[in-house]
Amino acid sequence: MSSPSDRISSSEDCSSEDSNSSSSTGSSSPESTPGQVPNSSIPDPHPVNQVPGETFVGRDDPVDDELGPYDPEHETRDAWEERLHAAGYFPLPTFYVLDIPSRVSKIALNKIRRRLPDGYTLLYELNWPNIVEPHREDRIGFHTISLDAGIVFSLRPLLTEVCHAFRILPGQITPNAHRYLHSFVNICTHLKIFPSLRLFLFCFEVLPGGAGCEGFVFFKACTGRKFISEVPQSNRGWKEKFVFIEFPPFFTPLAGLKWNDHLLDQEYAAPASSPDLEANLEILMRGDPQTGRIFHQGSWVWRVESGGEGTSQA
Repeated sequence: MSSPSDRISSSEDCSSEDSNSSSSTGSSSPESTPGQVPNSSIPDPHPVNQVPGETFVGRDDPVDDELGPYDPEHETRDAWEERLHAAGYFPLPTFYVLDIPSRVSKIALNKIRRRLPDGYTLLYELNWPNIVEPHREDRIGFHTISLDAGIVFSLRPLLTEVCHAFRILPGQITPNAHRYLHSFVNICTHLKIFPSLRLFLFCFEVLPGGAGCEGFVFFKACTGRKFISEVPQSNRGWKEKFVFIEFPPFFTPLAGLKWNDHLLDQEYAAPASSPDLEANLEILMRGDPQTGRIFHQGSWVWRVESGGEGTSQA
């Protein structure tokens, strides 16, 4: 716990979030041995459409629920990645992320602090080693740009469901991916459609970042199911703009999650088509009722319904 003085109470492809940032790769090279989060391990998979041990749609063998953690002393990076793929996971290497420090201006910190509701405390220390290690069950990290991309407190149920389904933290999700998720929730709410995890995964793929965005996760509209406009082409410097927020006592919606070094393959998470999903998708694909066009994420990432209720900023 920090001392009282320390408590300061995206195109669809993740790689385009910040192609020019000096922190995109940190100081490590792609050939270096991938460092891992302390005490990291590969947890049992929790796919949306089946339970561990059963055969998944599209495969004859189940996802491996007994896979051990990465062992740099006894296997190469390539062997580790092959083992993950065989078990139904994508790698989310942490050797870049562990080199990313947090650099946030006082102006930005004050802006975030003023927006937090009672019970939430902003935490920021210049001497934290990186954006990964300070995480605790009640202390969760967020990119400041993501906090401007639709995140509200308490966290939306869909965000926590996505995190638990894929065993990732909100800070592993790119700012543009947050824009898609929060726009999706607001659009569904406006259209009186329940923004379920099943529907979200029927509309979006959850994928690992490419070059320059290793260790992070982005969302991409499934083929033929795009109903939200393009997100910003660049969020320059977003990786280093990172803060931690301490949650109220006894409130830990992300308990059990750590910064993960692997991501469940979308193949095992995507729900099978069903009449209810197809009916809701048809409504979403009609576009914005006010304009008759595709939903513009900038208009829907923050939305307040009539009567003052909705998803305004914290």
